[in-house]
Amino acid sequence: MSEDDLVKAGVEAALKPFATLLERLFGGAVDEIGGIWQDALQARRFKRRLKLLQLVQSMIEDGGYNPVEIPENVWLPSIQQASIEDDETLQKKWAALIANAGHPQKKIPQTFPSILSQLTPDDAVVLDHLFFYAKGEIARVEQEDLDISGWSLGDYKSVTARAAKVIKTEVATVIDNLLRLRLLRVSTLPRFKIASAAEVVGRGLGTGLIGNFGDQAKEDISLTNIQYFRFSHLGVQFAMACQPPDKSA
Repeated sequence: MSEDDLVKAGVEAALKPFATLLERLFGGAVDEIGGIWQDALQARRFKRRLKLLQLVQSMIEDGGYNPVEIPENVWLPSIQQASIEDDETLQKKWAALIANAGHPQKKIPQTFPSILSQLTPDDAVVLDHLFFYAKGEIARVEQEDLDISGWSLGDYKSVTARAAKVIKTEVATVIDNLLRLRLLRVSTLPRFKIASAAEVVGRGLGTGLIGNFGDQAKEDISLTNIQYFRFSHLGVQFAMACQPPDKSA
């Protein structure tokens, strides 16, 4: 029995409990409907794979290098996942990952296809936005040799505000997923907060203290912890692996 026959048999077995429903809704038997769906599914996957290969070839040509053989534990899951992905943003990520894996001077960890398969289109867009923001800030201060993972992306409010500029869905969920996959990390740093004289007076009056501090009120200094977001080393390498290779690589 061929692989196609085995796949079709699996489809028919799965559809058997719905035989009556299929006949009433679609006017066909289980084997007919199963075959139609299987053929349609294979056609869609084949088209996606062709599109993926076109993207990979274009990226390699633009990169100007002769590709080398890719380890099976990288290209096989990448092809499989890309063949069920319709989103253009993620399709380009899969193509870039494969193109970089074929670069003679690069090595793509076998975990990267698994990580990419767990990203939504919005996750990918936000990751790119934060990555290029950090690169831009490093270039702005003329520290091109600085590791991106050493650059602060800001606190939670700043990071979510940047993410909200490029996506319309729930930002918190995206940030949580990037943290879950360890592409981003959180650093807790102490920060001194200096309250103004007016704030000190306001707190005093609010707690029932009596007195006229006036302009002579002393500043109140307190220590608080602030959480800052950064790229992890894994996140930097992954973000770079999902960018089309350039000639300088």
